Amino acid sequence: MATGLPESPIESWMVVILAEAGIPAPVLQHSVRDLTGRERYRLDFAWPELKVALEYDGYEAHEGRAEHDRAREEDLRRRGWLVVRADSADLGSPTRLLRELRTAFRQRRTAA
Repeated sequence: MATGLPESPIESWMVVILAEAGIPAPVLQHSVRDLTGRERYRLDFAWPELKVALEYDGYEAHEGRAEHDRAREEDLRRRGWLVVRADSADLGSPTRLLRELRTAFRQRRTAA
């Protein structure tokens, strides 16, 4: 689990939460590229084969960026990604987050 890829202690903690819950290991800092090969986005956690992403909304990185985050998520959806969002509340009580991830995995596996 110690890959050096999480970009914050909170992302490292999220890796532990996912592993302890039996969630398959994600790709960390996954690059989403456009048709020219230019990086458009870097996802905190991704399961590329299912096009499921988990984005952690930390206070500092997302303060005052709600509109930007909504536009980014909408663009990812147009590119076929299903995005699950997490915040600090999910670190203490990850039940909602884990339920949403498992639902996303089921949806994608049955659609494939």
